[in-house]
Amino acid sequence: MALVACSPTASDGVTDGPGTTSNTTTDDVVDATTSTTGTTAVPTGGESTTEEVGPPPVDYVIIAADPLADAAAGIGEHRSAGGHTVALVRMSEILADGGDPVEAIRARLRGYHAARDPDRPMFALLVGDAEPGGPVDADTVPLGEVVQVLEVAPPMTIPTDNLYADLDNDDITDLAVGRIPARDPAAVTAALDKIVRHEQVRSVGPHNRRINMFASALGQGALVDSLVEKLVNTAVDEIPYDFDITMTYGLQSSPYVYVPQQFSDKVVERFMEGSLMVTYIGHGSATSFPPLEWNNQLYPLLEVDALADLSITGRSPIVTLIACAMGSFAGPGDSVGATLLAAPNGPVAVLSSTELSYVYPNTIFIRELGLVMTAERPATVGEAFLRAKQRVMTQVDGFRAQIDNAFGLSLSDADMDALRRSHLHLYTLFGDPALVIGYPEPATVSVAPATVAPGGSVAVDILAANLGDGAAHVTLETARSKILGELVPVPPDDDPQRDAVIAANYEVANDKVVVDTEAALVGGAAQADLAVPADLPPGRYYIKVRVDDGSAEAIGAVELIVDD
Repeated sequence: MALVACSPTASDGVTDGPGTTSNTTTDDVVDATTSTTGTTAVPTGGESTTEEVGPPPVDYVIIAADPLADAAAGIGEHRSAGGHTVALVRMSEILADGGDPVEAIRARLRGYHAARDPDRPMFALLVGDAEPGGPVDADTVPLGEVVQVLEVAPPMTIPTDNLYADLDNDDITDLAVGRIPARDPAAVTAALDKIVRHEQVRSVGPHNRRINMFASALGQGALVDSLVEKLVNTAVDEIPYDFDITMTYGLQSSPYVYVPQQFSDKVVERFMEGSLMVTYIGHGSATSFPPLEWNNQLYPLLEVDALADLSITGRSPIVTLIACAMGSFAGPGDSVGATLLAAPNGPVAVLSSTELSYVYPNTIFIRELGLVMTAERPATVGEAFLRAKQRVMTQVDGFRAQIDNAFGLSLSDADMDALRRSHLHLYTLFGDPALVIGYPEPATVSVAPATVAPGGSVAVDILAANLGDGAAHVTLETARSKILGELVPVPPDDDPQRDAVIAANYEVANDKVVVDTEAALVGGAAQADLAVPADLPPGRYYIKVRVDDGSAEAIGAVELIVDD
């Protein structure tokens, strides 16, 4: 079984200096492990007194290349205004510590981490580019390095930011780390502008629960391809049905394929419509996606040149590129991941790999990240990636056993363990780890009866306690793995109807709605009746709900069994 997933100065709110922070008078917070919030001391006799003993501990650390420090301070001001206690450290200060600069950064972070409030998450933002194996100076923020050692492949050096997240070398991430791989202050300011827009300018709509996926053909042979596709489909079906998922698949035989000459345009269209997430699964390289093969002709899966000109409406997505090297730091140009983050109106955060990745741990990571983002719903993107990495190492359940058993046919237990650990280091977050994701609120949905015969009807009750008056959008939908509509055989390439048939099949495959209706939302509550079509095949279906009052929205779903 082939395993590699690849183609053959200070501003208000923030001060800088050795360990200085916003809203604090501590000279060196790295050493001030006793720094605490204000406490109330109650003497053994007499009246209680209150004594302020220091500022809140630092929970947001910026390590910035010197030329970018002033621009990075703007991000610190934004986070300070949101309630974080921010420390900004310039690379010249790190280098003055002497020794290995990576370990010097880790030492600083350990100090802040030891003094933290354990009830609050901690974040580290690296502002600056890096070159694997290159010189380290005050103009860059260095990458760490780990070596992946496998029985089935030669050792591979992995450039990584994960050493800054795993402070005790136990392969369990301790804090959320992200990087803005910028080379000039304007790029940092542009990143801040996107962060602020994402967090402060919101519109209600289906884009807030949409996850757009696209994928390349795996090309590892029919047996392996079908196995991996089945596992990924199972992982996708675990995602709560509160969310909508689309798929655009670069495989000629798939109903989710699009017109080959227009495939790249369709993927760009999916980016542009706005979504919670865009996820790519497949092969990749530092600067390109693999082609779509159609009758021995090659067509672009996604033209990278189009990414710099993205103008996303509705909502800038968090992008995950589950593929080889798309977050690489090597070479003179920007990687795909860095290009996406740098697009002024593009994605607000990107997760991608710095080196060659493998199908087995990628499959696990797809599953765990999907569940964290949609079921746990942490507040920030950094916490989401931290939790997903933790689950890669700690989660034990039936589906994880199924994944292990499938790949255990070709991998030893030692190699599977090594791959899980190495891929924690491979995947790097481009963007601010404290970025607030901003989910719709949860809606409580109930349906009666829970089992209905074809031709029957159900009553749907909806409650979104924090919403006012507005509208409820209710759908009855198939399971994600099902295609209810009719697919038409694709004509030969010289048939003038070919493109229309492919496009129609694509729409049918992605349309999971059986019936839909709307109801009035009054004081956050709504009730709707849905008629089940008499010809609907028995099986598992879902009632999905999105409600909004014009300024806020909530989503929910409940299973419905259709049975004779």
